[in-house]
Amino acid sequence: MKKYSDYYDTSDYHSPVLKNGMWMKIRDSIAEPADRNLFKIDLRSYALGIMSAIIISFSIAGIRSIYMTFYNDSLPELVRMNKTYLTATEGLEKLVAERIRQSEIKTPDEGILNKNESLASINKAIQEIQISAFYKDYSSVKQQRLKTLYLMKPQILDEIISLEGEPK
Repeated sequence: MKKYSDYYDTSDYHSPVLKNGMWMKIRDSIAEPADRNLFKIDLRSYALGIMSAIIISFSIAGIRSIYMTFYNDSLPELVRMNKTYLTATEGLEKLVAERIRQSEIKTPDEGILNKNESLASINKAIQEIQISAFYKDYSSVKQQRLKTLYLMKPQILDEIISLEGEPK
């Protein structure tokens, strides 16, 4: 086996002062990381991330709004009219229910209960017709039946309001 002394003799070795200076230059030339804190937040990338998330959110909301606008415009007039009737009667129904809840009637009388049952049966009939119309069945008979049911709802709600105000 070859030995270190076969290739180098003592004159080839660096002096301790020279060796120390050489290692100091090597240490100085190697850049240490400026910050070793793993939990420090890079504010610029954090701000860019938040801004991009906000921009993406607004973009998705805008795309959805545009899609819903075109989708609603592409619906047949009968479907749009039925949706309008439905939202109007639902709004009126909610108002009447809220008014009854706020009134002084603790136990509603038989008339109001009967009208509520009638209202529930009308809602059920409307849902059944809408389910069958979901499959693009817009026959004139079904449309006429829907209009009749939509007209009956406000009348029943009006009767509930009038029964609510009557003394027992």
